This record gives sequence, C-alpha cells and structure tokens, in this order.
Amino acid sequence: MGYLKNQAFKEPLPNTVLWRYMDLAKFLSLIITKNLFFTKVQHLMKEDPYEGYVPDKDSMFINEVSLTYVSCWHMNTYESMAM
Repeated sequence: MGYLKNQAFKEPLPNTVLWRYMDLAKFLSLIITKNLFFTKVQHLMKEDPYEGYVPDKDSMFINEVSLTYVSCWHMNTYESMAM
C-alpha cells in the first residue's frame, strides 16, 4: 500500500534518526511480524484533542478523520523526554 506525499513535510534522509516510543509487546510485535501498527486518529483524539491535529490549510483529509490511520514517529538526533 502506498502513501501520499505532503509537500508541507520534508522526507527524511536515509541516515535520519527516528524515534518511536512503545511498550515491549508492541516492540516485539514489530520485530516478529515486520509490520507497523497504525492507530485510528479518532482513538488518539479521545485522550488528547491535539493528537493528530493538522491545521486546515495543510490538510486534504480534514473531513476524513474517521478514515485516517497514523503511526507516529519523532525525528531528532537525541531522545526527547517531552515525547
């Protein structure tokens, strides 16, 4: 399955460090199945209204939140306690 590129976001270079915080069960699932888990944005927004938020001007899918799934990663050279 492909994805749509959004010109508002830079595609990371091949040597970019990416972080993903998850519990051990999800990590083991990732390693064993070699598949990413995608969560419905609607589920994330129940606990945090800003989770999955995209400003109107940057989103083609603003009215399709019920059909949108995400796998959130953090791009940085160091670990962030805030994440």
